[in-house]
Amino acid sequence: GNSNVNNTGSNAIHYQAGSSPYLVTRCTITGIGARCIWSELTAQKALYEDNYLAYAAAGIDCDYHTYGAVSLFNNCVSNDYGIWYEQGAQHNTSIGNVCNNNSLYQFLAGNNAQAQGTQFNNFICNTGLGYTGLKNNGVGGNSFSSDNFFFNNTIINGAITCNPVGTNNYYS
Repeated sequence: GNSNVNNTGSNAIHYQAGSSPYLVTRCTITGIGARCIWSELTAQKALYEDNYLAYAAAGIDCDYHTYGAVSLFNNCVSNDYGIWYEQGAQHNTSIGNVCNNNSLYQFLAGNNAQAQGTQFNNFICNTGLGYTGLKNNGVGGNSFSSDNFFFNNTIINGAITCNPVGTNNYYS
């Protein structure tokens, strides 16, 4: 697709259906118009491991009810978003990823107008540099972000923010 950032239809990898497992490992994806890896898998399992994802709208976007994805040891650099669990994504885990200089967020658990909460996601032992390092965000009503676990992450020169819409989020 077109390499202009946020160009609809210019995702490098977009998973929506099929059967498990999905694996993306040791890939370099740079300079694309939208997301490097975009998941909308509601039941299938996926592993994203040891990838270099740069200069796009998002490094890894586990979107719309993604369930059970694991992101290990990826480098997400100079995107809009590093690793993003959103829109009802549940039971996803990020371990040992490095997200540096992404212009909006390094790590985000968020929900915007989805009835199913963004819940039970884990961000463990990741490193983020710059801008908003870590954010947990819901917008109200049924759109909440709860029961997410942020443990032993290192955030350098970046904010850690939590919107109060949601409960039982754990930060350490």
